[in-house]
Amino acid sequence: MDKIALLRASPLFGELGDEEFEALVPLLKVASYDDEACIVAEGDEADALFIVLEGEVALLKELEPEHERTIAVLGPGEVFGEMGVLEGAPRSASAVARGTVRLLWIGADLLRELVAHKPAIGSKILMGYARLLSSRLRATTEQYAEAVRWALESSGLQRFGLAALIESPAAHRLALRSGRSLCGQIVRVDGQDGGGPDRITGLAVRTGGGALHYVPFHAIEQIELAAGAESA
Repeated sequence: MDKIALLRASPLFGELGDEEFEALVPLLKVASYDDEACIVAEGDEADALFIVLEGEVALLKELEPEHERTIAVLGPGEVFGEMGVLEGAPRSASAVARGTVRLLWIGADLLRELVAHKPAIGSKILMGYARLLSSRLRATTEQYAEAVRWALESSGLQRFGLAALIESPAAHRLALRSGRSLCGQIVRVDGQDGGGPDRITGLAVRTGGGALHYVPFHAIEQIELAAGAESA
């Protein structure tokens, strides 16, 4: 695919004009990766932004040690690595090639310099960032539900009929055997190897105030959706 045609299809660069592309394209480099090659790893320094030229790239998020979840699969024209470049933060996910992949990439320093010294280009790219962020935020709820579903299934909790927990990112109410209750968002499910009901050890729950509570599974009497509830 022609580089400029591909960039025009990208939400990040789609508003640039011909002269602006003339300033951007010479800064882009091409890189190739074989199947299953790690392009970037979660936690790495965000030193470049990538646009898929050919092939597919899977974005993987570590939910538990040694357990990763595919959160997106990107094809030609799609962008990744942009938020780390914008924020100067470490990579929030790993990117792995699915099949042979060719990418366009631009170093973080070059991109920041372009935005700073070419105001017309900078404003359009920043608007592209806003559009891209908006579209990804719309997918957050679905991705959260999928991540919790995976955690529940991998630890064996589905055998307890707790599938309702993963249908919404709203708070859940945990009724404890002590008579107390706790309401918040389930952020982690712990279990030993084997995944059976007798292997579940506990849940980590973040309450409305931001505090994180660990609840042993044997102490839970019942779990139900409790949107908008506060901890008791």
